[in-house]
Amino acid sequence: MPRVQGGEANTRVFSVEEKHVTFVKVYERPHTREKHEYIMQDFRAGFGKVPPSRDNFLKWERKIFTTGCVKDAKRSGRSSTR
Repeated sequence: MPRVQGGEANTRVFSVEEKHVTFVKVYERPHTREKHEYIMQDFRAGFGKVPPSRDNFLKWERKIFTTGCVKDAKRSGRSSTR
């Protein structure tokens, strides 16, 4: 299960597939009138993980529209060896 930091799930542990599936549901939400709570329940049922927060759903949606991808940007600095 994802580590919880500050009350919400650590978003680095979510796969690109999980982010894309969630993005599609959030994007279609105005047409389906599905509540965020239901999207979170579907995420938990489908992937067996603690779902990200509503704010993270919306960040992923913004990110895919601005960059075309939900992958995290490369970070500078020393790589982890553990």
